[in-house]
Amino acid sequence: MKSKRAILTTVLLSLFMGMYSQLVYDDNPHLMFNNVPMNGTIAEFTEKLVKQGFTIRASNQYLVVLNAEMLGKPCVLSVSGTKKSKSVYQLTITLPAGTNWQAIKEDYNKLKNLYAKHLGVGISKEYFSDPYTDGDGKEM
Repeated sequence: MKSKRAILTTVLLSLFMGMYSQLVYDDNPHLMFNNVPMNGTIAEFTEKLVKQGFTIRASNQYLVVLNAEMLGKPCVLSVSGTKKSKSVYQLTITLPAGTNWQAIKEDYNKLKNLYAKHLGVGISKEYFSDPYTDGDGKEM
């Protein structure tokens, strides 16, 4: 009898905690890209980006590739969706290949600072493969 009561109490507490967490966290903003929340289906999300001036290069059910502009340079934005619900789960931005190491490094630092402002500063693990040494002229 005591074990049934303990199980029932555990189940009820779990339900109440789940409902409470939804009430508390639903007001928090979702991840955003270009002031568009990254939620909903891939079609809904990319439709909002197209209204902002992005153009679709290619698409299928799970991936939409768009022409975009970041840091004043043309780039490619890939939006990935889940196979079952087609919900947005990943954005990939591909910048054009650089020809000057200093410019590439500056663009990287600008993007890193931009994302730190929007997403907060987390733990950063950065490395370059050997035989890399900054300033040796062989970075590229």
